[in-house]
Amino acid sequence: MLYEKLRGQRPDPGDYASLTVINDALAPPEGVVTDAIAPFSKRMTSARAILDRLSNIAEGS
Repeated sequence: MLYEKLRGQRPDPGDYASLTVINDALAPPEGVVTDAIAPFSKRMTSARAILDRLSNIAEGS
């Protein structure tokens, strides 16, 4: 939903359009998005993991 809100479309794992096209400042959360849409075996396993990563980015960690 983060990607969809920022780009105005759903992410396509097969044809991913970078968030940095909109704004270079979106590079940090882009890693979270790509990990969230990764193939199942490499994907983040919970909403908590996503929240923790986004919180770390917001805190500058």
